[in-house]
Amino acid sequence: MWVWTVVGTLVVVLLVVMISKLSKKVLEENMSVSTALPCRISIYQDGGKTILATLKPTALLAMFNTPQLERVAQEVEDTILKIMKEAASA
Repeated sequence: MWVWTVVGTLVVVLLVVMISKLSKKVLEENMSVSTALPCRISIYQDGGKTILATLKPTALLAMFNTPQLERVAQEVEDTILKIMKEAASA
């Protein structure tokens, strides 16, 4: 899913990324992580360049003191970074 908004003369696009089976694992372990879901990729222009940005799931997970989910967070992060790399090279 994606959403967009206009900020001044710029368009900001947010790509929402949710991997159901992994989200289920995370929420079964710690429901408060739901406040950080779903993951997002922001796409916007800055100085004539297209920028892709995200908050890394591994960094977000650190706020929840759930080290048992580090592997899941890394898997989600790897997937998001792959999506961003493919989009940047398109």
